[in-house]
Amino acid sequence: MLEVSGLNLSLKGRSILRDIHFRLEPGQLVSLLGVNGSGKSTLIRAMAGLIKPDQGKVLMGGAALNAMRGAERARQIGYLPQKANGISCSVFNAVLLGRTPSLGWRVSSRDFAAVERVLTLLGLEHHAMRSTTELSGGEFQKVAIARTLAQEPRILFLDEPINHLDIKNQMELMTLLKKITRELNLITVTALHDLGVALRFSDRFLLLKEGGLHTWGDRTAVTAPAIREVFGLETMLHEVAGIPMVLPLFPCCHA
Repeated sequence: MLEVSGLNLSLKGRSILRDIHFRLEPGQLVSLLGVNGSGKSTLIRAMAGLIKPDQGKVLMGGAALNAMRGAERARQIGYLPQKANGISCSVFNAVLLGRTPSLGWRVSSRDFAAVERVLTLLGLEHHAMRSTTELSGGEFQKVAIARTLAQEPRILFLDEPINHLDIKNQMELMTLLKKITRELNLITVTALHDLGVALRFSDRFLLLKEGGLHTWGDRTAVTAPAIREVFGLETMLHEVAGIPMVLPLFPCCHA
């Protein structure tokens, strides 16, 4: 279980996050939603232990993440920023780099097995010997996620993982994230911009407004009034063939 309790964070004297409280369970794909500048990326970095909050705690199974040493935290948490670092090597070696927190003096059979398992899970086994420079955007993003999963984390934080992908790759990647979240019993937190994609794939939703948590919960938490208050946008919510759809109507002045 991941619990965030009373989180407050300021940067350069400016309040970015204030009084954040929520609790997430394993097996949940969670969407973090809000306008640009609402604090999504900062909250992800704070939960991942990359920024120390002014107040509050981030607990995993009752243990404070901020109190863990870097290597120990890296074995518990996988973090993928908005722009993953590009490296020129084989796909296999790129994913193997994710084992760094667990590596001893040499690469072990367990490390090789972990990489092979992740490549198979993400459907990348046939690309293992390809150079990362030959990959498409969607393929490279899968490799970046595979590298993060090679750590064998319990929690996965992804900051806008589909932002620069075409619609086909967006659907493939979100389907994949939902699958691995279930199969590996992870807590996966993704910052997203597309409300329709979030509603289609996610189990839980965190809606940020001006650094505060406006709403959190299951799909019933994402309502037209909540969208109006958080995004300043009038919308209609419908289902087509069982798939939730968000139809933007016009801007309003409540955000």
